[in-house]
Amino acid sequence: MMLALGEKRFQVLRKVAVITLKAVVSSLPSSWRRYARRYSRVTIKYTTWLKQAGLVDYFASDVVQQHRFLANQRMQYQEMAILDSRTVQQPLFVLLITDADSRELTKSLSSLMAMDGLNVSDIKLVLWGLEAHLPMALDQVEVDFSWLKLNTCAVSRLSDLPNSFSHRPVFFFREGERLHAKLLVVLGHWPLSNISYAYVDCNSVDDEGVHRQPEFMPDWNPDLQLTSGYVATGLWAKSLDDLFWRQVQGQKNVIRHFLMSVALSKVKASVEHISFCLLHKSRAERPLLADCPDILSQQILDKAAVTENDGFRLSLCWKLSSSPLVSLIIPTKNAWQLVKACIDSILTRSTYKCFEILLVDNNSDEQQSLEYFEEVSKHPKVRLLHYPGPFNYSAINNYAAKHCQGEVIGLVNNDVEVISDNWLTSMVAQVMRPEIGCVGAKLLYSDGRIQHAGVIMGYGGGAGHAHKFFAADAPGYMQRLVASHNVSAVTAACLLVKRVDFELVGGLNEVDLKVAFNDVDFCLKVRELGRRNLFCAEAVLFHHESVSRGAEDTPEKIKRFESEVLYLQKKWGAVIAHDPAYNRHLTLKQENFLVADQPEYRPFFSAQR
Repeated sequence: MMLALGEKRFQVLRKVAVITLKAVVSSLPSSWRRYARRYSRVTIKYTTWLKQAGLVDYFASDVVQQHRFLANQRMQYQEMAILDSRTVQQPLFVLLITDADSRELTKSLSSLMAMDGLNVSDIKLVLWGLEAHLPMALDQVEVDFSWLKLNTCAVSRLSDLPNSFSHRPVFFFREGERLHAKLLVVLGHWPLSNISYAYVDCNSVDDEGVHRQPEFMPDWNPDLQLTSGYVATGLWAKSLDDLFWRQVQGQKNVIRHFLMSVALSKVKASVEHISFCLLHKSRAERPLLADCPDILSQQILDKAAVTENDGFRLSLCWKLSSSPLVSLIIPTKNAWQLVKACIDSILTRSTYKCFEILLVDNNSDEQQSLEYFEEVSKHPKVRLLHYPGPFNYSAINNYAAKHCQGEVIGLVNNDVEVISDNWLTSMVAQVMRPEIGCVGAKLLYSDGRIQHAGVIMGYGGGAGHAHKFFAADAPGYMQRLVASHNVSAVTAACLLVKRVDFELVGGLNEVDLKVAFNDVDFCLKVRELGRRNLFCAEAVLFHHESVSRGAEDTPEKIKRFESEVLYLQKKWGAVIAHDPAYNRHLTLKQENFLVADQPEYRPFFSAQR
């Protein structure tokens, strides 16, 4: 009994101490907190204390998320309230019916008729689904919609639409889903004149009418659509001209499958993301990637093999027409044990064998390290280079790149260690796609938690790693830890890029970004070539972060780091303000995709627009 009381007293004291520490940390200038985050061991210890005390912010509870979302929803309402009801071309509403549930159908039709700015005399509604579900669909609803039947048609294929229902934009939604009252108003104000397709953010509504579980999506993310089908409804289309619509029947996943087809198409489509929750689902759902129509299955098989399909995400191995040589650059100073673990794991575990390793020695002075470097350089796949200048990560890699023989350049830290045998196969297959620029891997801390799963712009005023400290096997926000997808940047701790792209952007910036953010700057420059950067979820490695380089604890290093942050903010301020791989409703204070608090709300519209 005494031991139990003593333990309880200790827990209370520990919680008080951690609360005090958290308050002190929160009061520090943001520049100090950004600097502190570079010490991974300190950061891990701090977050462990927070978790033990029940104060951790990285794994927000459902209660916290719900509280923040309801506040966010009020902000969205206020932002939309300033918009006037412009006269817009009313879209053709296509309601996808899969069950012909009268209760669910009533919800959808009631929300349709309650929209602001709706011109009832001009409404056109299509009930789209399998033939067995359509004949009695409107007869079963619980409200009298008899007058609407005159403006409604039912089809199993959109190719069967009468002419009077064509030649206008289209808005797709599904049985049971409710449209926001301001949908037409927002469509009228959103810049859609040069857009082919647009989709909206969503959330679910429970039986009590409480809005929950928002889906705050990124801007158009073709690879995330292919691997997770993140957009499944709430789709606006300029027309029904695409061949896909004429070849498929109205099944549950058809909207998701159509956008997967768009992502695979050779014709680049303009797809817009409307960042308001304008569609409310009757229940939360996880993506279901099943029953692909033949037209989509063939598109996928023409380009890739499906290596895994668990029903919620696809792992795709993209076809290679050749096996390009990959030049892996590993800079180091001393740290022979780290380097040995890194090189040994690459040599012994990689199923992709067409690679060379360029080990770049930057002023090593430990005898054991020097001896190991000479010994390992005798391996036919390893070359030893010497860079005698002061430490400049950008300059070292640029120097090594001039000695590369490969078609693909890989930037690899000396403190990474291969976990997944197919890491290089997966990354090479991705990077050789013409539309892809930089490819980054999933990196884990030594304790198995996520260190890197893509870079998000805006964290801490600069950039940070998405899903940091999440469990290695967690699915992440909208499957983004297990599904390969497009990001603005990836870390150079393990990065692949085509050599031609590396040279087109002039390599890394060795003048302004000698140590920090050079990889972010590099990725953004490659993106400006018209490429998409990508996080490859199938490539998994350990990253024992910055162990060999030591702490940045001198006035000179601190000054240098702050100048690099300022450079990033000045050059890439637009991307920091709006990262297309993120969402304006999500926080920039932590890397956990938590709904932003009210002071962070970043409006799309303003009173002056």
